[in-house]
Formats: sequence, structure tokens, C-alpha cells
Amino acid sequence: MLAYLKWKIIDLESNSTIILTESWIWYELIINELTYSKLLNEKETEIYVYHHITENSQSLFWFLEKEEKELFKELIKVSWIWWKVANNILS
Repeated sequence: MLAYLKWKIIDLESNSTIILTESWIWYELIINELTYSKLLNEKETEIYVYHHITENSQSLFWFLEKEEKELFKELIKVSWIWWKVANNILS
């Protein structure tokens, strides 16, 4: 399971980014608007990753701080809060 990455930004959009890790693996990560605004001028950075697995999908979420990742994990434990809502709350 992924938990932390150091990487180079390949493509940055308002809700996702594609990164290239030092081990030459490409990932697409879901980001929130706050993270997007902090990365506009960055080429490389280090991040915390949450790998969200359900019976229908797998998603990677990216956070600049460990506390933000932990708060996201707590929010999605609430049955009526879906990951998109949790991501918007953190924005």
C-alpha cells in the first residue's frame, strides 16, 4: 500500500494530477482545490497518499500534510460522507 511518495509533476489539473516517481512509476492522484493552488508553481514535491479501495474501484488521494490525510480518513468513515464530499470539506 502506498503511503508516501517523492515525485515529479507531469500533468496538473484542478481535481487530479499525474506524477512520475523516482522509481519511474506513473500515478494519477486525486487532489482538492487547496492542494492544486499550492502546486501551481511546483515541479517536484513530497506527499502523503491514501489508497482508497472499495469493491468497485481503487483511488489514490494526495495530501501535502499528514494531518490532512488523517482527517480525510476520519471523514470517510462516516457512512453518509463519500470521498468527494470529504475532499471538498478539506478544500
